[in-house]
Amino acid sequence: MDLSSLQVLDLSYVDLSLATSHWLQVVKMLVSLLELQLADTNLHTIPLFLPHLNFTYFLFLDLSYNDFSSQPPQWLFNISSIVELILYGCHFNGPISSIAGGSSFCNIHQLDQSVNEFIGGINELVERSLSRCGPKFPNWLQTQTHLETIVLRNIGISETIPNWLWKMSPHIHLLDVSHNQIRGTIPRSYACEVFNDISKHLNLSHNNLSSPIPSGNQFLTFDESIYEGNQGLYGSPLPIKCEAPTVEKYGAHQGLDEENSEDKYENFRLFVSIALGFIVGFWTLCGSLVIKKSRRDSYFGFLKNVKAWIVMVVSVIVKRLQRMIAKDGN
Repeated sequence: MDLSSLQVLDLSYVDLSLATSHWLQVVKMLVSLLELQLADTNLHTIPLFLPHLNFTYFLFLDLSYNDFSSQPPQWLFNISSIVELILYGCHFNGPISSIAGGSSFCNIHQLDQSVNEFIGGINELVERSLSRCGPKFPNWLQTQTHLETIVLRNIGISETIPNWLWKMSPHIHLLDVSHNQIRGTIPRSYACEVFNDISKHLNLSHNNLSSPIPSGNQFLTFDESIYEGNQGLYGSPLPIKCEAPTVEKYGAHQGLDEENSEDKYENFRLFVSIALGFIVGFWTLCGSLVIKKSRRDSYFGFLKNVKAWIVMVVSVIVKRLQRMIAKDGN
């Protein structure tokens, strides 16, 4: 039986106690696998080393309720495409530092590592494994309910700070997002809820934030150094107390008509260039497809394969959401 195209494999609650470590060698042969569920299968052994990892499109892995009672392997955290990793109740142990150094967590949306015996805790895992993330905030952080420290310094983030990060107020005592290219504003409603006592610390320095600094609660006691390097921030404790005047608001009208005329001419040239480029590109592609049947067959075959892959990925995600909703309902 050819299983090379198998995309979903669910063996949850099947007794695999006699499989020892050979189960992983079999899984490695399923090169198209997207989802693997091995919850409560009586597995006790997982190889620490896996020289040839071939999970190109792997999205979901559930190893929960298996008593491994060992250190987790590094390769488990190096599957770059994985979106959900469920390790609940695996009884993994050992220092977080031994696995976090090369971890690839940037794409993960859900990470469940509850009921394990890690030394160092999830805070150390976060600090060590996010050194190359960006340009977006890693979504899986919002599923972690025991974080006290979030350090996302200099990791290439260029989006706005999401509301879910501000809403993690009951747990966060330190949030450091300095030396990125974070844009947007500091939302007063959320930020003041997060940093409302003297024990909490914040560092927003050297980003692209532009807004007034909230004037209530802990923000009045922060040192100005946590805001420096943001050209658009103003208000206490910064020396700039109001928004800087701009050309658009206060004048510099001399030569404005000439500039508008030049802008219109540049816009016309841009429109003509785009139109010509579209016409040439469109007929180059369509002409080759009309003239040569082999190219036409290859092109539409490629589109068919892409469509099938997208449909399968969407169905897997929908299935997971339905299972989570049903689980919560129970």
